Amino acid sequence: MLSLDFDLGWGQPEGIEVVRHIVAVKRFPRRIYFHTSSPAGRQQMYALLTEHAPSDVQLFNGPMPDRLLRELARG
Repeated sequence: MLSLDFDLGWGQPEGIEVVRHIVAVKRFPRRIYFHTSSPAGRQQMYALLTEHAPSDVQLFNGPMPDRLLRELARG
C-alpha cells in the first residue's frame, strides 16, 4: 500500500519520480492512494500508473480514509 504526494518539498524530487521508479523496477503496491493537492501532478502520476500497472493494482483518487489510517496505526 502506498500514499503518493506530488510535491515532496523544496529541492526534493517530485512524486512522479517515485512513480517512474515503481514502473522501472516493476514493483507495484497493490493499492495506491493519491493524497496530493496538485491536480496536474495527480493526473501525471495516475496516467503513468494506469498505463503500466498490472490490472490487479487499485488506484484511489484521494487520500487514505481515516478508518484505514487508524487500522494501519494499530498494526
